Amino acid sequence: MSKNTHKIPDPLAPDTVKADPTYGLQMAHFIESEWFNGGIESKGSQFMTRGKWIEEKRLFVRAESDSGDDKNLLSRNTGDLDYINLDWSQLNISQKFCRIVSNGIQDKYYNLDIRAFDAISVKLKQDRINLFKTAMYAKPMLEKAKKVLGIDLVPKGFVPEDEDELNLYMEIKDRPRIEIAEEIMIDYVKKTNEWNTIEREKNKDLVEIGIAVARVYTDKNDGVKVQIIDAETYGHSYVNKNNFDDAFYHFYVDTISINDIKRESGFDDIVLRRIAKKQAAANNMLFNENFEECNMESLLDMRIHVMRFTFKSAKRITFKKTINKKGQVTKVSQRDDSFDPPMTELKSSKVLDTWYEGNYVVGSNEIYGYQECENLVRDDMNKAKSPFVVIATNIYKNRLHSFLGDIQPMCKQLQREHLKIQQLVAELKPDLTQIDLDSLADLSGEGEEGGDKKENWQMALNLLNTKGVVITQRTDMGELGMKEGAGARPISSQQGSALAPLLNTWAHYYNLIRDVTGVNPARDGSLPADALLGVNEMAQLASNTATQHIVDAATDFNKRVAELISSRIHSIFKHDKSGYLKRIYENAVGKHNLEALEALSDRSLHEFGFSVEMVPAQKEMQEFAEDLGIAMKEGTIDVEDKIEAQRIARTNIKLAHEYLKYRRRKRIKQRMEEQSIMAQEKSQNDMASAQAAVQAKTQSYGMQKQIDIDTEAKLSSIRLMEYQKKKEIDAPGEQIKFEQEVYLEQMKVSTTMNLNKYKEDAKDKRQDVAASQNSEMITQRKDGSAPIDFKEEFDISKLFSN
Repeated sequence: MSKNTHKIPDPLAPDTVKADPTYGLQMAHFIESEWFNGGIESKGSQFMTRGKWIEEKRLFVRAESDSGDDKNLLSRNTGDLDYINLDWSQLNISQKFCRIVSNGIQDKYYNLDIRAFDAISVKLKQDRINLFKTAMYAKPMLEKAKKVLGIDLVPKGFVPEDEDELNLYMEIKDRPRIEIAEEIMIDYVKKTNEWNTIEREKNKDLVEIGIAVARVYTDKNDGVKVQIIDAETYGHSYVNKNNFDDAFYHFYVDTISINDIKRESGFDDIVLRRIAKKQAAANNMLFNENFEECNMESLLDMRIHVMRFTFKSAKRITFKKTINKKGQVTKVSQRDDSFDPPMTELKSSKVLDTWYEGNYVVGSNEIYGYQECENLVRDDMNKAKSPFVVIATNIYKNRLHSFLGDIQPMCKQLQREHLKIQQLVAELKPDLTQIDLDSLADLSGEGEEGGDKKENWQMALNLLNTKGVVITQRTDMGELGMKEGAGARPISSQQGSALAPLLNTWAHYYNLIRDVTGVNPARDGSLPADALLGVNEMAQLASNTATQHIVDAATDFNKRVAELISSRIHSIFKHDKSGYLKRIYENAVGKHNLEALEALSDRSLHEFGFSVEMVPAQKEMQEFAEDLGIAMKEGTIDVEDKIEAQRIARTNIKLAHEYLKYRRRKRIKQRMEEQSIMAQEKSQNDMASAQAAVQAKTQSYGMQKQIDIDTEAKLSSIRLMEYQKKKEIDAPGEQIKFEQEVYLEQMKVSTTMNLNKYKEDAKDKRQDVAASQNSEMITQRKDGSAPIDFKEEFDISKLFSN
């Protein structure tokens, strides 16, 4: 078919022109000319080329691709295949590597964080923070008033101790109810649209064909719908970005029946007959019916290609501003572009992006359902987003490239090596035995017990087969020399030696796949169990890095789907006049969280931002668990803190570390305060105990002394009575003894007196003798007479003779 060229319609046309179906039909013809090349099933069309490329990739990963190239390589000459008996079934090696990557992309490895960033949410959050700050600053004063006045005015519930605790609390626990409600509604939409199936198909497409496509729209009966689009039926404008932000149109081809078209469009039978006739002619369909006169029921099951497209454009919003005599604006109302304001009014306008959508019957001039996209999604820059979510892993100048495309050449080589090994094994034969009949004939004809030559030949072969003995014979040829010959000898086969190079080549290409993809033994589980932990972790890191771009594309796809779902929900709460769809989502939220249900009354006023947070790696979680263990041993955190920290760490390891550090500092501070209080209490208790001990000791001492005094008094009375009784008993003897003692005393006195008198008399006599001697001595000195011997003249015993 010749290529039909259509120009893109004027992008600067007025909004009234763009809203007309004729403009949409022009855009549909332009898309058709770029992709279908005169017909949707034309072999040279871009649509068929892209679809064929995707189909080949999907068949290859299923090991169902055409084996014609392999047959041509093995068939060097015409008719060679008649002599080759091989199993042409393909080895499904590529599926292993593709599934390792696609199955490794799971929701459990990342989290979608939803935050409300509209003015109302920000104000509510700030008011909440101010309320906590007020309670925090007033707490010391209120606690003091409680002690002094006995009035408890301390706020109940959570009261932060400092700014750090307040920030952590707002980040972890005090989530706005509207965010919780939004999260519940998005999960509800995903579950009702079989998100697990969409997730699996999306991951497979990203790995196998390098592109994933979905469409998010609002169904009047079922609410927000998420539809996975087959990439074989999808088309887009020229792009260079993996996130398709530079695409200005998207479409996919849906093959439906005439009956479905009638239900969707409301076309009459004349239009439907014309569509059926053009479709049959375009596709060379053998149809015996006369399209103008046949029964309409015979055409209802006929399959028709419908292009569901959307394209980006711009629209101008014009406002009329009424002003008073003072030049002040008193009223603002929306008008169309043709509005010409009078002197008392002003005109202002702004240009916004928008998307139009419609359904075009391929190969015809019929279009239906053309309109501006309902419930447009806008980003932070007020840019309208397409209802299509498209992501590619590696696109360049509109050409796709996939993970499977990287390994296809090596997988094909492995398949060919597999066929060569089959061929070699099929051609393997037992070792050959060469028999020289002439040499056997020259053997002696005389065998044992007269045997003939036949028996000798049989014996030679038996010795060769069983003992490996080769029988030789030398024959003298005279001048020609000696002739040596073997009757039978083995010849080794060469096919077996060719098997080793093929196996080495197989291992080479298999390892080459690992090097190209990064799916090393640590990733696919084939690493030896005794491998070092560090080696295993490094291999895992290298493998994850090699396929990180695919994971990033998958997470970005999910984030954009969540954004579209959120915007669709926003429009439902804003524009659903019947309230039917609104009640569906209110019931979904209330079923899971009644408190969050209250926030939905103002859902249409809130806007949300989405971010993807990767789940911490196993090594990070292990290190964090070690930190928790150390803190638990120190006693700086308790079991509740550990559980909360582990919960936070599953989604945000940095926040978990901050929480752990804060709780540890707070617990240490609390412990020091407790120790200080305990020390004070202990001191007071010790003083009270000492005072009580002294008082008790004093009281005990007084009581003991009183007891001693009473006892002593009683004992004294007893002793006095005893003494009196004893006196009465001993009185007669005492009297006699007294008299004796008086007599003795008298005798002692008398003796003493006599002794004293004797001593005085003797003294007087000695004095008389001494005086006499002195007198004689004086006389002797005077006379000069001879010495006087007083011993002879005086006998001292005379003194005592009296």
